[in-house]
Amino acid sequence: MKKMAAFGELRKDSGGVKARNPADSLTVYFFARQERIAFITKIFESIGHLAMVSTVDKTAGRLRALCTPEAEAQVLRLLQELDCRPEENGESSR
Repeated sequence: MKKMAAFGELRKDSGGVKARNPADSLTVYFFARQERIAFITKIFESIGHLAMVSTVDKTAGRLRALCTPEAEAQVLRLLQELDCRPEENGESSR
């Protein structure tokens, strides 16, 4: 049985299995309608743990998605499909 790592990803280094370094992650801030927050979180969890989504400000509908750099484009595409709006002052940060 595999051990769960950050974002559900494992990588092989030197013959062993190691979790990704959390410092390698990106944070994508975005806005969604308040009534859709739980739904959006479940969608991300169901897609192979594509990103960890948490609520920053429920009243404003501001959320953040913590993802790997490799998953950033897929996260942004999914946010667009879910009718979410990336934060104006920059879509992602390290």
